[in-house]
Amino acid sequence: MIDLNTIVDGFSKEDKQTFVRYLQQRNKRRDTKNIELFKLLARQESKDVILEKLYPNQSRASYHALRKRLYSSLLDFVANKALAEENSEEWQLRKELIASQYFFKQKQYRTALRSLAKTERKAAAIQAFGLLHEIYQTKIQYAFLDDSEPLEQLVTRFNRNRIKLGQEEQLNLVYASLRKLFSQVIYKGKVVHLQQEMATRFEEYNISLDDALTYKSLYQLAQLANTAAFVTKDYYALDRFLLEKYQQIKREDIQADAQVYYHIQILYFVANSFFRNKRFDQALIYLDSMNEVMQQQRRRYFKAFELKYRCLFALSLNYSGKPKKAMETLLPFIFKKVDDIETQLDIKLAAMVIYFQQRAFKEALQILSKIYHTDTWLEEKAGVEWVIQKNLVEILLHIELENIDYVDARLVSFQRKYAKYLKQIGQERVLIFLGFVKKVYHQPEIVRSNEFIKEVEEAFDWKTREYEDIFVMSFYAWLKAKMLGADIYTTTLELVDLK
Repeated sequence: MIDLNTIVDGFSKEDKQTFVRYLQQRNKRRDTKNIELFKLLARQESKDVILEKLYPNQSRASYHALRKRLYSSLLDFVANKALAEENSEEWQLRKELIASQYFFKQKQYRTALRSLAKTERKAAAIQAFGLLHEIYQTKIQYAFLDDSEPLEQLVTRFNRNRIKLGQEEQLNLVYASLRKLFSQVIYKGKVVHLQQEMATRFEEYNISLDDALTYKSLYQLAQLANTAAFVTKDYYALDRFLLEKYQQIKREDIQADAQVYYHIQILYFVANSFFRNKRFDQALIYLDSMNEVMQQQRRRYFKAFELKYRCLFALSLNYSGKPKKAMETLLPFIFKKVDDIETQLDIKLAAMVIYFQQRAFKEALQILSKIYHTDTWLEEKAGVEWVIQKNLVEILLHIELENIDYVDARLVSFQRKYAKYLKQIGQERVLIFLGFVKKVYHQPEIVRSNEFIKEVEEAFDWKTREYEDIFVMSFYAWLKAKMLGADIYTTTLELVDLK
């Protein structure tokens, strides 16, 4: 059965009011129950309650027919709303193409040819290869009416564009294939050899990273590379790759204004790569560039990227020694109702970490207490790694608050659920870390002893500071602070400092 509840829940208050008016205008009979059904769904009434209110005689056939009619109306409403809100340049050009085709059918040939030539120039400027393919097909179809251009030249442009379109389609295929694989790794804990899988798919689809790129294609490549780095924790080569390709596009003078959405995404990936490599000054520079591009086109994409921007900006500030300013950046969005659930979860986790590092444990606990969902739900929304980090923060937080019985229960639960997965992905050091955590709160008298410190130092196989993951270092900073009797935040900054 179609899940109407999910569709209706996604409507804003204004959308619901507008949809009711839409139904009122469409209804030709007064006894139509579609508005009543919609309002009941909006109030999240159960199926039994809805049946009782609409069909007291339990007419299930009538109820299901009503649901189908309401679903059809919802589809029409959503489609019309999407078309009304769509104002991308490519969509505007598609409307111009349709108009040109209409002019041809009306035998207004001169107007049609001029309009089509204008549309072609605009589409070529933004590298809309799919749209250009349709434009060239239309121009070839009516080439017998145009004496201003030899057919051979038109066919040459058509074939050149077809090659570029083919490259874009191949990249879309490898992108879709790898994204599906990555989602299984991130959200379901599947263990695979990512670099090998990426190389195999690029070879299979004949994709070369040396091919000419657009902001869109670089965004797709960057998303794949960023996801692989996220899973493998190898961000060191990522910023070099992204910067090289980004500079290549800028040198080729591709019109960035025409691909603002993808331009913002790329700048975010570059900034995130610098952050994960602990080059916070560079991360902040590219975040400033990202914010500047977000202001373009009357801030059209500002809301779509605001949470991602603020979360990364706050983290970069925090690890640059500005925790107060970092929290000021996050506070307005921690509990605000937003559509981007995954990024808001990132904001909550970032805020918890910052509060924890500042020993504001009660404030961190307050945020944690508002995350009501199960770990299974959270894994679906934010991924396995996010849940693991949340659980680790939760365990350390309750140690600081001296809720020892709760800590023991959480440790048992964590190890039962994630020990096998962590071993599969080669992250046994998380389990080693938790073993030392248990000693910290059960045997606090040994934590500063030379024997314990030596045991900790010999237990971990660390990467060099440049290559080590910043969040892994942040958790270890808590343990090191305990061993040294030092401040958590100060110890964290000393560990990540590359100067």
